[in-house]
Amino acid sequence: MSRGLYAKGAFPDRMFIDFDPVHTYRTTPTDKGTIIIVAGEHSPEEVPDKSVFYRRLENYARQHLDAVSIEHRWSSRDVVSDDGLPIVGSTSQKGVYVATGFGFWGMNDGTIAAMVISDLITGK
Repeated sequence: MSRGLYAKGAFPDRMFIDFDPVHTYRTTPTDKGTIIIVAGEHSPEEVPDKSVFYRRLENYARQHLDAVSIEHRWSSRDVVSDDGLPIVGSTSQKGVYVATGFGFWGMNDGTIAAMVISDLITGK
């Protein structure tokens, strides 16, 4: 689950992780100012009603980040490979590349995958 929110005070332009339970925070600029993207409260399986997870994440964000408004919410399913490592590279079809299996580390591993695939395409 993820939320995009605006806080009362300034928030450092960094990426943070809290491990108990797992939540991540990062910022991005918008027309309204800096928004904080908060993720966590992942469901271990697909559930028909995600509202309980959204409420938990919203409560966490309000408690820890001094939220003024919560503007967005979304969820995703994180793909994990059998060995837990991301799969990044070219396929057997010329000009087709793949990047998947990031687990819960898509912001980090997706950036690295983009750099690797860019290097493969340009021959670096």
